Amino acid sequence: MAYITVDLEQFDDDDIRDEYHARNLGDNDPQAHLVSIDDMEILTRIWIHDREGRKDEAYTLMREYVLEKLNKVV
Repeated sequence: MAYITVDLEQFDDDDIRDEYHARNLGDNDPQAHLVSIDDMEILTRIWIHDREGRKDEAYTLMREYVLEKLNKVV
């Protein structure tokens, strides 16, 4: 299988949501609740920051994300 890399900056949010729904990744997908589009956005930002060597920013985003998902306040 061949993989291609795309820059998500080339697409606006509506394009990504339309593609998401076109692939039936919405309500009919039993795993759709695991990672939402908003989750993918923040997880992608965390990954990009980490990949670019901005570890502190990646850690801060990841910490905020996890605390929000766990509904915890520190």
